[in-house]
Amino acid sequence: MTPKWSSTDLKMLTQYVPQQGIQSAALHLRHTLRETYEKAVAMGAYIPPNGTGPWPRRSNKVSTWPASDEHILRQEYQGSRSSLLIAEILERTPADVAAMSITLGLAEALADKKPKSASVHDLSRAVKHFNAEAATLQLPKLEAKMGEPTQRSGLWTKEMDAYLKDRYHKDLGKNIAAKLGVSYYQTTRRARELGISIPTASWSREETIFLLEHLQTEPLTWVAEQLGRTMAAVSLRPKQLGIFPGWTRRDDKILLKEIKLGREFVGKLINRPAYAVEKRERFLTNHTGEFSKAGIEQLFEAKGKKWIDGLIYLPVRPTEVGKERWTDDDLAFLRKNYPIHGSTWCAEKLKVTGKRVRHKAISLGLTLIKGPTPWSAEDDQWLFDNVLQLSREECAKHLNRSYGAVSVRASIIGAFKKRP
Repeated sequence: MTPKWSSTDLKMLTQYVPQQGIQSAALHLRHTLRETYEKAVAMGAYIPPNGTGPWPRRSNKVSTWPASDEHILRQEYQGSRSSLLIAEILERTPADVAAMSITLGLAEALADKKPKSASVHDLSRAVKHFNAEAATLQLPKLEAKMGEPTQRSGLWTKEMDAYLKDRYHKDLGKNIAAKLGVSYYQTTRRARELGISIPTASWSREETIFLLEHLQTEPLTWVAEQLGRTMAAVSLRPKQLGIFPGWTRRDDKILLKEIKLGREFVGKLINRPAYAVEKRERFLTNHTGEFSKAGIEQLFEAKGKKWIDGLIYLPVRPTEVGKERWTDDDLAFLRKNYPIHGSTWCAEKLKVTGKRVRHKAISLGLTLIKGPTPWSAEDDQWLFDNVLQLSREECAKHLNRSYGAVSVRASIIGAFKKRP
């Protein structure tokens, strides 16, 4: 909600604007630059360089620029250098302002004006006129202008910089931004300019080896906690080394065989972006690199590790890391029984979750032969009586149905609305 202008604000506005300008007044009064500008023009505290109009409106009715924005642009436009100030007032980009100034004919009109040659008589008359006008002005004293700190880097003052340095490592960035009346992006950018932001820590050799040793045997949350890094950093590091989830031996063979035709061509063959192909190529061909394929093999051979092949070919889904792999017997069982009995029955026999069975069935292209079994009155009554007492998995097991089917049916018959 936009704060209202109090009588004190209006009084301070008439004092600040003539002495320190619109931007300084907006900062001290805690109003937006546009609100301060429009209020100052309405009260006569600020006179725009091109007057106050009235200005003709363009005939284009589908324009996204409202009449008020065009009005301010015509008032303030003084060439390309004024586009930045106008953009801040209108909260638009300088490029947008420059384009509209051309559309309105302001830029062309200024470009067409050519300087006229002046005689000595004209110059002397201009000097007399200037001295006469200057004598009538009531200029503020120099001490009044020096009372407030000078501004630099937009709206940043010495006090704001001091507050940022004191609170940057103690408080959240969004809280600091709200306190200073700027955006979060402006806060972080100013912190980098002042040299107080936290630099990104580079990976040491020991940290990288620790990550590779525990990547497939421990959860990523545990690895991140042990290294004191974020989950994003731990997840990104293998990709930086060229170890991408989902790469197969077939993909590597195609890459090494067709790389002469270009990375983009290889990427289309294996459905990957060119930058991923480039990193994988360096990983496979850089035999001298410490963390190339050959370097990692030597590293783990020295440590007695035998699962280097599993590290290079990480599973497609990170959720599968640490789980037992599907054996040939399991896959044969799924191909034979899933189309007939479904995921719940197969999951119970294989001692895995139904979700894992469904995901594997989709990857194998398996579908149910028979349609869904219609719900009987006895099944509905049993589900209505027990869905709030038993877990959803127990209900699905008893009714020989999927977790999702039980949840949907319970919602249809209104079992969740029943009070326990």
